[in-house]
Amino acid sequence: MVPLSPPGDAPAIGPGAPSDDAAVAALASRFFAATAASEVAALREGPRASVLVARRGADVVGYAIVQVVVDEAELHQIAVAPDRRRGGVGRALIREVLREAWARGAARVFLEVARDNEPAVALYESEGFVVDGVRPRYYASGADALLMSRPA
Repeated sequence: MVPLSPPGDAPAIGPGAPSDDAAVAALASRFFAATAASEVAALREGPRASVLVARRGADVVGYAIVQVVVDEAELHQIAVAPDRRRGGVGRALIREVLREAWARGAARVFLEVARDNEPAVALYESEGFVVDGVRPRYYASGADALLMSRPA
């Protein structure tokens, strides 16, 4: 995959490199379960998952992890640094996930998101994702998980 050329202030999106593992792990640990750089490296080096990284200059400002199995892709994680939110980083990552999934033969991309994460739900819907189902009280907070998908 060739990193995109960012217009203006848009983030550069490309495959994660070994030098990104610690920054991705730090972001992942902030928003999800504690994550070690070695876990990111294992995903990045594995045959099915891709770790995509958003950069502004030398800084990692977001990442996405997508796994493709046969003709299905699942967006496992996506996170953007809090001080970089609402600046197009998440949207750029989602669009690169869709390109990556399509290029690797996926027909559909799946994800799950907390129903009460309204900004994320709105972003996914604006990118063509639709709700396919609900997992009641799925998260530790008691929030429902929305199961969403769209064609790759």
